[in-house]
Amino acid sequence: MSLLPVLKPCLICGMKNISCSQWRNKRQNRWDWIINGSANWKSLNTPVKMEGKGFWEADHIELNQLSAHSKEVKMKEVKMAPLSLELKDRLRWDYEEEHIRGLLQAKTDWIELAYGGRFVSPVFRFRY
Repeated sequence: MSLLPVLKPCLICGMKNISCSQWRNKRQNRWDWIINGSANWKSLNTPVKMEGKGFWEADHIELNQLSAHSKEVKMKEVKMAPLSLELKDRLRWDYEEEHIRGLLQAKTDWIELAYGGRFVSPVFRFRY
């Protein structure tokens, strides 16, 4: 088995300051990744640190591990304690079939809304 390490900017997520260690396994026609870095979460206007592992093989890309952690989120109408995002079930994208599946979970200690509403310890699950 021939593994060739390659360090390049992230091709998976396209985010700046995210780097991937990539290894090509010629026998399995597969690229393995270790993702590590920071980026700006545009929709929440906050920095985020990311870590993960995954691979690209044949007609699909899989993330087996992924976690992201932000600082406190402050937007015009919403404030939120630091947010964590975690992959709960592998994320698989069959790009030829245009099909994606997986389970992500986001949670935070609190969310405050400008009109006075407040959520305590909310957990959001996103199944694809």
